[in-house]
Amino acid sequence: MKAFLSFLVCLALTWSNSSQAQQLVPEKESQRSYIAFKDAAPKIFAAAIARANRGTTDPSATPQQSYERALEYSKHIAIKLNIDLGGADFSYFSWLPHLMLGEINAETVQLKVGYGSMTGAAFREKGAFNYKLRQAYQSTYTTGTIPQARKYNFDAPFTFKTEPVLQGTSVVYTARCTGSATAMQRCSMVANYVPGSFKWYWRGGSQQVIHACNEISDCVQSAISHFMYLKTFAYKNTGSDPFQQYYGAYQARPMTACSDDAEYAHVQPTTVGVLCAYAMTFEWTPDSRVTPYFVISDDNANGYLSYITVNPIPVVCPGATKYPHFVACDPRFANEALTPKTLARLVDQLFYWGSYRTGYAGHVYTPVTTADAINALGGQLVKVSSLAEKTTPPEILAPSVPASAPGAGIDLGQNPGVGTPGLENVDAASILAPLWALFPSLRSFSVGGHASQCPVFAPAMFGSSVQFSAHCELLEGQRAAFGALALLAWVAAALFVVLKA
Repeated sequence: MKAFLSFLVCLALTWSNSSQAQQLVPEKESQRSYIAFKDAAPKIFAAAIARANRGTTDPSATPQQSYERALEYSKHIAIKLNIDLGGADFSYFSWLPHLMLGEINAETVQLKVGYGSMTGAAFREKGAFNYKLRQAYQSTYTTGTIPQARKYNFDAPFTFKTEPVLQGTSVVYTARCTGSATAMQRCSMVANYVPGSFKWYWRGGSQQVIHACNEISDCVQSAISHFMYLKTFAYKNTGSDPFQQYYGAYQARPMTACSDDAEYAHVQPTTVGVLCAYAMTFEWTPDSRVTPYFVISDDNANGYLSYITVNPIPVVCPGATKYPHFVACDPRFANEALTPKTLARLVDQLFYWGSYRTGYAGHVYTPVTTADAINALGGQLVKVSSLAEKTTPPEILAPSVPASAPGAGIDLGQNPGVGTPGLENVDAASILAPLWALFPSLRSFSVGGHASQCPVFAPAMFGSSVQFSAHCELLEGQRAAFGALALLAWVAAALFVVLKA
């Protein structure tokens, strides 16, 4: 009981500390550095030991040795419960998720592991990561009929006219590019969204397109590009600039790193997004034919601040129950980075359950925090797929292999000369003879005769006697059938007694 209470206190400390640290993620996938879970876990384990310094039950044990002992003992807690989830081999999925109540969170997806099954969904753990943004975006332009006028093009690879929306347990793709002929003309170059291509997207409440991306900076740049494209659309199609507002260029720069935002209702009420803020600065070139000011979004100013909220693209994997099925459904289930909180909980439960097993000797358990995971890895990330890597099963699951083939090199000693056993010649009469000698009356036992008669009723009614005997005649006519049924019942009862013995 004391150990269980200690576990609850430590778990509460772990969860409370986990919300106080965030990991800063580079702006591009090419800038990320990954480490396998089997290599990351010992580092996080050692970081927690060094921070807490709670001592050891084996002074000669190094942190690495204590980790290996706790790892081995923790495998015995949930043996084979989830052994098939990562494939045919024994992997970290076989037992670790069960110890931490079965919840694995990555950047935009979540896996829930139960007894022999998995479920997955688009989900973002609030407070897990902060994202860097590219330092600046500069508009491109070509000269038109009016000198120095900019004609801007949007980022087509990240812009789509259908939006993936979760409806119940299915993802549907809703057309957003509808309305007037002008609106349809604006979307003529925009493609439909391709399922499985991206993991983030953004759409303004009134926009007719979405901006999808795998790197958040691409979503931000696409949003800015489309914003300027809409503002210059009239000029691009008429060859004139009636509002005299597109002379010059713009530059967009991030105000801060992207941080976790509150719920974004138009996607999913329960999906947490990422908020990005950027500022836009405009340059304009005075010309004798135009009014020397720049008008943007009805703000008579040279600076404009805006926000976008990027959310995970919803995903559903019908019928998927194992990890390989989810990878086939959506690569995010394999390629995304585990959140620091998930990493800390995995190592924490490994440490807790392993260290409290009888026979463990090493460093005393201490709660593993999110800060331990971030500090130990130094910016390195761990992919979900590394939990499915093959690892050594516990000894009681390992196949037993004999030391040598039967009879090879084994000394059985001298032959004792025992002959081949045989059967005695015994008949039934000799077996029953002792029984007849003890109970000679059994030889003369008989069941005896038995006679029965169908009861006839003759009640007195209204001063006369009325006899009821029709039932006897009816039953007598079915004597053979009732006899067969009675015989069958007794045979069944006899078989029951014999077989039960």
